[in-house]
Amino acid sequence: MSTPPPFEKNEEKNMGLSPNKLLHDWEVLVMVMRSNEASLPGIAPYLMALERALARAHAARGMRDTLQVSLQDMNLRLRESLGSGSDAAACLRNYLNKAFGTTVTDLLRAELVPQPKTEKKGGRKAKKV
Repeated sequence: MSTPPPFEKNEEKNMGLSPNKLLHDWEVLVMVMRSNEASLPGIAPYLMALERALARAHAARGMRDTLQVSLQDMNLRLRESLGSGSDAAACLRNYLNKAFGTTVTDLLRAELVPQPKTEKKGGRKAKKV
């Protein structure tokens, strides 16, 4: 096998194509070039580079799809957990209100509400120069 020649960056018009369309175009190009490789000397290094890029792109797309499914599953689990937690908190507050009266629930609400910070007497000390 010969060493592939240095590749020149080519400003192809790929920016407007969707990734699926771009990958499909590459797949067709590889398939056509593979079937005509014998009659086109010198394309092997370029073809192998495109095949490697195509394989990496398919792998990355597969990982992305897996991560998206995993993220959707985790979001669903989080929503379910938050829903059951909200139900449990409401039941607890309702029980406290019925069993102990509004004094306990008012106290609980006061504890949950952040209290304004009080300033320390004397404020900041002046820096010595």
